[in-house]
Amino acid sequence: MTDERRRSPLAHRQALEDASGRITIDEKPFRVMIAVRGDADALDPAIESCCGIPLPRAVGKTTANARCRAIWLAPDEWLIMARDVEADLDPQVVAQATGALHAQVADVTDYYTTIDISGPATRDVLAKLTHYDTHPRAVSAGHAASTLFGHATAIFVMRDDEGGAGAAAELIVRRSLADYLWCLAADGAREFGLATQEPVGKVRLHLPHFEKQSA
Repeated sequence: MTDERRRSPLAHRQALEDASGRITIDEKPFRVMIAVRGDADALDPAIESCCGIPLPRAVGKTTANARCRAIWLAPDEWLIMARDVEADLDPQVVAQATGALHAQVADVTDYYTTIDISGPATRDVLAKLTHYDTHPRAVSAGHAASTLFGHATAIFVMRDDEGGAGAAAELIVRRSLADYLWCLAADGAREFGLATQEPVGKVRLHLPHFEKQSA
């Protein structure tokens, strides 16, 4: 049973969208996420048996089906995440499938949330948030990486926009940094008409226009 007291890290925020539909920023909370560590050759059959996908074996790579996605984080580390909140992905089932192996399986669902950025201007916004090259020549659909966005480390996954309107990206971020990254993303989309979001708490964006507002 779902605990009705559960609140997402960005429950105090509303989805943002510009008038012309070039960019949308929204939270996708409560998606099951499972951190897995161990030997890839040993883990692969177990993960495929319970999740239906093999583990990706190279930097930037992901594997996915309609139910879940596996993200390469290191040669012996992956993040397996549900594609949506309704997906049937159970951390206990994954733990049982790998129980006989020398491996670590941890339910990190409540440690992270996902900020979804979509629309034709997605790559333009991302380019303002990170030094990571998000140009199509370097990053295509399914590419993932852990990198810095401003002062926050987040895992991003590039995907095709289901509406056919261009690229979309999922930023998987620790809940303690979710509000910071939300405000940073909104700031990066100001030229497309999104309103500036005032950060909550003591974490500041350290960007020029915020400095002027607080002076």
